[in-house]
Amino acid sequence: MTDFLIKLFIKSRNNTSDIAVRRQYGRLSGAVGIVCNLFLSGMKITAGIIFHSISVLADGVNNLSDMGNSVITLIGFRLAAKPADKDHPFGHARYEYIVGLLVSFLIMMLGLSLLKTAIGDIFFPKETVFHMIAVWIMVFSIFLKLWLYTFYRKIAGAIDSVALHANAGDSLNDCIATAGVLIAFLLDRFFHLSLDGYVGVLVSIWVLYSGWNLVRETLSPLLGEAPDQKLVQEIEREILAFDQSIIGIHDMMVHQYGAGQCFATVHVEVPASQDILISHDIVDQIETHFLKDHGIQLVIHMDPVETDNPQVTALREKIAAIVTGISERLSIHDFRVVFLESHRNLIFDVAIPFDFPYSEEKLTAMIQEKAGGTDYCIICYDRQN
Repeated sequence: MTDFLIKLFIKSRNNTSDIAVRRQYGRLSGAVGIVCNLFLSGMKITAGIIFHSISVLADGVNNLSDMGNSVITLIGFRLAAKPADKDHPFGHARYEYIVGLLVSFLIMMLGLSLLKTAIGDIFFPKETVFHMIAVWIMVFSIFLKLWLYTFYRKIAGAIDSVALHANAGDSLNDCIATAGVLIAFLLDRFFHLSLDGYVGVLVSIWVLYSGWNLVRETLSPLLGEAPDQKLVQEIEREILAFDQSIIGIHDMMVHQYGAGQCFATVHVEVPASQDILISHDIVDQIETHFLKDHGIQLVIHMDPVETDNPQVTALREKIAAIVTGISERLSIHDFRVVFLESHRNLIFDVAIPFDFPYSEEKLTAMIQEKAGGTDYCIICYDRQN
């Protein structure tokens, strides 16, 4: 059914990097969510009123809030599709993260509301009227919500949408909540065990826990999380393989401003003896390649490196051995030498992990001690994952 709907309503469905295609996916997911949840909500609220079941009525209100989430998702995709402007030069794609965060907070508010209702039902239980219509409504709801879960997951994976991942998690929670209500409903009918309230408390706690996890997942990209390491490694591999004159790369920074809005900067080392126009042309080709083939807006800074001076090469290898001898997690780049009458200044950067146990001061002292002689180390530290 999911594939059928995608083929029916989305043109160029495989071109998910296109903002217009992403917007079509967002419209489809929002419309499907509104229709399904409005249908379920109407049935459950009606059944809850007729059969005097607070749990079924609450479950219907839950679906009504899910319909509101779908409306918010539709609005979020519409806002995210807005092009960049002078006030937002990186576009508006992060609206999806904001929408995902709103959905997460709504889930938590729903969990608190259900918890309050469930506790009240424990202390002031009401007799329910059993009817198979209510049972079949809940069974149908579970299967429909399971389909919605797979539907949201598939589309969220296709377009890398945080908001739809949140909706998928909410749909799965709804399955659990409705199953709990159904079990309590059946136990009350056949074993005269009034467990509606107790089951409701457990379901509410689960909804709150899931909502909190979704808050963390949607808040992280808004704060600025570390880039995917596979993406970083792929960028590194392609740059180094692009031209043999690219000696090395470092200081890469990758920023995600929403799905399909990736910006990156990196320093590449090129031979100092190579014509700067040639090096610049190579860099331009690399930037064009990443924008055209990967949709990544890459900015490259060139660092000239002396490759034909045996003395500088020997010193670079010496310092590299010292640094990696302290820890294989360390590396150097941007190495250059200033030759003076009384000594030599060795100027270089050291890439150091965030969780490295030694302080920068201690590392500098260790490197300087091992370098010795008349070589003075002037070090800048780059923190990285």
